[in-house]
Amino acid sequence: MRPHRPRGATVVYFHGGGFVVGSVDTHLDHAIRIAASTDAVVVSVEYALAPEHPFPAAWVDAVDAVEHVMDDPEIGGEAGRTAVAGDSAGGNLALGAALHCRDAGRPLLGQLLLYPATDLRLLAAIPSHATVNGFYAGTDHAALEDPRVSPVMASHAGLPPTVLSVGSEDFLPPRSGLAGGRGRVRHRRRSLRRAARRSGTTPTLRRGPADADQAAHRRRRDHPRRIPGPAAAQRGGGARAVRDPRDRRDPHGRRAERPRRDLR
Repeated sequence: MRPHRPRGATVVYFHGGGFVVGSVDTHLDHAIRIAASTDAVVVSVEYALAPEHPFPAAWVDAVDAVEHVMDDPEIGGEAGRTAVAGDSAGGNLALGAALHCRDAGRPLLGQLLLYPATDLRLLAAIPSHATVNGFYAGTDHAALEDPRVSPVMASHAGLPPTVLSVGSEDFLPPRSGLAGGRGRVRHRRRSLRRAARRSGTTPTLRRGPADADQAAHRRRRDHPRRIPGPAAAQRGGGARAVRDPRDRRDPHGRRAERPRRDLR
């Protein structure tokens, strides 16, 4: 994706799909949104998929793609201004490539991780996902602890600024460390952010729509709107607190009881 007026940055994007499905075509809308919102050149990578190409094929493709973009200014971005991005399995590869670039002394501009699969150990014990993971990295627990497979196992010191985006209605189970839902988002957020904080960094968190709606409701409940009262309006000033009528709670925060109608 090439915007009309690129600002110099290049984003290398890796699609999701559990390392076994997906392509640049299935995730074209992701690349378009990133290009449109950042004015950056977006390079979407078609990496090798399992089971035909198990680990480390996808990781090698991801690292080679990022290094190629950094070495070839003809692709679009300004030298030294390369970022990585990816969703789900692609987030795993993006983080893995960022770790490699850090170790190689080639720092990135930043990384955007959309519900990234950062810890494949947790999925190995779930029958519905163990088979898919087995296609890519096998079932040996020691192999799943390789930071190239589970990037959460690596030190995150020295990584570029990170935006971690988590959903609220993901289908993966709570213990996967990857999924959404109220408890699932917290688990995944803690897993990756805990690893980052141990290394002295803190990623920026972006939550899904459902979580944002719940936060907005809490703000309306705890901070009622202030609008001018009738007397103050006549005086031309002043204000009084008026609770949002959509919030059925009394002034003490207790849920208000609806009046019961006598149906006799």
